[in-house]
Amino acid sequence: MLQLNFDNRKDLELENLILDYNGTIAFQGKTIAGVKEKLSKLSEILDIYIVTADTYGTVREEFKDHSINIEITGDKLTGTKYKKEFVENLGAAKTISIGNGVNDRLMLKESGLSLAIIGGEGASVKTVLKADILVRDILEGLDLLLNTDSLKATLRR
Repeated sequence: MLQLNFDNRKDLELENLILDYNGTIAFQGKTIAGVKEKLSKLSEILDIYIVTADTYGTVREEFKDHSINIEITGDKLTGTKYKKEFVENLGAAKTISIGNGVNDRLMLKESGLSLAIIGGEGASVKTVLKADILVRDILEGLDLLLNTDSLKATLRR
């Protein structure tokens, strides 16, 4: 669990991390260098889920040797609705979501803590406006979760 205590806003007790894949932790179907190592560290304190349409069909192969839960949205619902319901089913207040695409916006809006990633594929303005934090790339975002003092400084009111 990742606990964040604040003097002037509601404390957070976070148990889950949901990540979009392409545009967030991967570029053109390949996981960005350094992401797997940071996710390995975060998996010691959070349950990690990758929820993706898997545009390039590579996510399962990329993470075959890692204990990360993978959910392919496919045709189950629209990706936007599926991701939102996934957050709700895990418990929105105890979930961190990270994404960049328009189909991530409701997932970010519902989560207890949310980060939008600009990255190499850009970010949807609709999604950025739903996030608690905007970062330039996924490595910066994951570093915030690994260094809670920086995270608290960003969220302090």
